[in-house]
Amino acid sequence: MLHREEENEEEYKERIELQLAAQEEDDLERIKEESRRRRQAILEKYKQLQQQKSNAEQLSDMFTGIAWLAIACRVDKNEALFCPDLQYLYVACC
Repeated sequence: MLHREEENEEEYKERIELQLAAQEEDDLERIKEESRRRRQAILEKYKQLQQQKSNAEQLSDMFTGIAWLAIACRVDKNEALFCPDLQYLYVACC
């Protein structure tokens, strides 16, 4: 009877060890997947910020050009206007 109890206890310990090993493997896979998702989210956020920055710069350049064009259209005769952003000199003549 004692021998049988020892066998049952050994089997129980083996089952527990196998369950723990499987759980550790599952935990590791879950951590890897979570890490991959976080890296992907960070990369997507970085790309989005870079695109927004590029769009903002393009809009800024466009509005700067429009603003200087509007000012240049108002320059009276024989006046000069230098636009440092667009690097040109506008001279209104007669």
